[in-house]
Amino acid sequence: MTRNRTIACVLCLFLSPVVLFLAAPPAVFGNAVDWYSQHVVLGETIRDTMRASRSLFCDFIPQLYGGVNFYAISYYGYLRPDVLFAALFSSLEFAYILIAYAVFLMGLAAVACFFFLKANKFSWWICFALSLGLPCTTLFFQSHRQIMFVNFIPFLFFLLIGVDRLLQTGKKRLVIGSGTLLLFHSFYFAPACYWVALVYYAIKGGSFRASKPLWLSFLIIVLLGAPLWLPTGLYLLENKRPGAAIDWPALFVPDWKLSGLLYNRYGCGQPLLAWFALVYALFVPKTRPLAICLLTVFLFPVFWYVFSGFLYARTKALLPLMPFVIGLEAFFLQSVSHRVGVRNPWILAGFFLPVLTIQNGVLWWDILALGVALCLFARKTRFVFALLAGPLLVWNAQNPPDSYLKKMPSLPDWIGKVQNESIALVDQSQLVNATFGLRANRSSGYASIYPKRYNEYIFDLLKVNIPINNRTAILDSTNPFYLFSRGIQWVQADTCPPGFETVAPSLYRATSVLPRFYLTRAWMDEKTWETLPFPDTLQAMIEQPCVSNAPGRAAAFQSRWKTESFPSLDCLVRAEKTETMDIALDPNRITVLQFDIENHDKEKPVVVDVNGMRNKLSPASSVYYNHNTRFTFMLAGGQTNGRPTIQFSAGNYAIKNTTWRSIDASMFQKRLGEIEPVQAKEGQNRWSLTIDAKEDAILVTPFSDQTGFSIRMDGTPIEPVRVNKTFVGCPVLKGSHQIDIVYEAPGKKAGIAMAGFGIFLAVCSQRRWKQ
Repeated sequence: MTRNRTIACVLCLFLSPVVLFLAAPPAVFGNAVDWYSQHVVLGETIRDTMRASRSLFCDFIPQLYGGVNFYAISYYGYLRPDVLFAALFSSLEFAYILIAYAVFLMGLAAVACFFFLKANKFSWWICFALSLGLPCTTLFFQSHRQIMFVNFIPFLFFLLIGVDRLLQTGKKRLVIGSGTLLLFHSFYFAPACYWVALVYYAIKGGSFRASKPLWLSFLIIVLLGAPLWLPTGLYLLENKRPGAAIDWPALFVPDWKLSGLLYNRYGCGQPLLAWFALVYALFVPKTRPLAICLLTVFLFPVFWYVFSGFLYARTKALLPLMPFVIGLEAFFLQSVSHRVGVRNPWILAGFFLPVLTIQNGVLWWDILALGVALCLFARKTRFVFALLAGPLLVWNAQNPPDSYLKKMPSLPDWIGKVQNESIALVDQSQLVNATFGLRANRSSGYASIYPKRYNEYIFDLLKVNIPINNRTAILDSTNPFYLFSRGIQWVQADTCPPGFETVAPSLYRATSVLPRFYLTRAWMDEKTWETLPFPDTLQAMIEQPCVSNAPGRAAAFQSRWKTESFPSLDCLVRAEKTETMDIALDPNRITVLQFDIENHDKEKPVVVDVNGMRNKLSPASSVYYNHNTRFTFMLAGGQTNGRPTIQFSAGNYAIKNTTWRSIDASMFQKRLGEIEPVQAKEGQNRWSLTIDAKEDAILVTPFSDQTGFSIRMDGTPIEPVRVNKTFVGCPVLKGSHQIDIVYEAPGKKAGIAMAGFGIFLAVCSQRRWKQ
């Protein structure tokens, strides 16, 4: 293949995603939930935190989840080139940097695929045709959805090219460079990708005895990536999220729909050619072992479960197998071009198995396109364009107009006035993670890794409503106990919560919320608190917070909850309905409505909405079942005008054990007179407080208890305590004190040291190779 032809192919491949991008509907190349609320907003937060910390290696984000380890969001682009570029040029809109980088990576993936196939001695036009179709598959859809599902793919191809180069010349640079970039782009897929590289090494004839350079390369990759994976891994172990409920028998039932291989945008999303190639490879002795392994993995969900790290059985875990699939496609086309057939009648039956198992309108058009392409095999140019029809059909089916974001979410005008204040944006899930340049403190947050203790506080202790299928996302709520205890000063919602005053339509300013740091002179020990029933626990957390490792110091607890004699909601619901209750809710009291849900159709969700406060029980098959079987609603009489309106979703479920309780809303204002606010000089991971305690007290901070906090009082280290089973605090003796609180992310320093050793090892290895 001539140099000019190679350059022409590379340019065409690199620009092909741009053509697809321009051919897509006129909208933002992203979507509202995953792409904007997580990838864009959290990418901006990573950038802003690095700039605020003036360091590439950060520790803490006080503006998210009420304060969280920086590595809770490292999954969303920490050390990725586009985020580092955005940190250098902060005036540029990060969303557009992300879009440009996603399109760039698709082009890079096509080019890398071309050189990968070329390194395996396939004809240039086969390499070009298959590489040209690659961006049309799952890559395009996930590039504007869940970016890390596919952004590692170009580096996976380069890693395999590096393995070839290692076998031929002993050079390790490409393996190390591509393997490290792969880890920085998507550490979730990295283990499977490295396993693919080891299998490829074995396929290409690499022996175990001669594999020392490869293992050394992987060691250097692991060391260089330690600043990312070590602190992230330690945080993940500390806050391990529960996996999805597993239907074990179903894991061993073959998936004849081939959802991990064909058409599915959450799998490899390949056209029918991939299935033809796998079936053909089964009947060729040279490729049979690989084909058997791939078919087994694609057919049986138990392998999806293993590839996903035993988290759930989902086809996205199979994306690292894409180079093997494309390699077999090239092998099939090369064999056809050389007229190397297989004389076995079963091969035809295997070819057309998808016709019986896949109910997809694209399939028949794909069969026609593949047939035309094979008929035009002798004419290379026409063959390339005909073969591209299959991937284009997949691209068109996977990316309908509604898969794009119509426009960027508009930011509230009043946000510009916020400076280091706590805000809540109710029913605005797109902005759940938005800190607006670290100007706003958020008690909400939505990321794959979340602070477990804080999550339990929100949903198990405060009983904040769960409006979606999972309890991973902590969304803002008008729950009065949430707003008061989290010190939220601004609320944007449909109705005014108790303790707030109207500033503008749908915008409310707090008149009574807790300060970020304060001293409490009354508290109870955790064991006593644990004996209280709900909702007494709510009252106690406000009036007499429970403290670990400290004897209680408060008067005997007196419950002030009143049981209301309102009508019961117990009933069997089958059809959607709306009820307006003719009851009088006292505007000066907070009413708690609770009832159990017994879902008789577990594959359907249950949704109940009371005056705009929504609770949902997810279907049992949900990836992250939310276990929300007891719905809790916090109602304020001033919001309801005494007539709560309740909406029930259609389904087949029973409502049982309805209870109504209420408490005087003045408890919040009264509590403010019993505490001592503390002013703090705040940084990103350091806080300095000057305290003049009138008597012995407990200092309460807004940060959930996480490994890494240290506290010094007057220069002497003291042991932190846990307040309300969640927050960092410490005992303070009567008198004046200087308290310094520091958070250091566990594993960060060790990761940096390991990376330094990795660089040293890489340099020594390179010098030794030259000698």
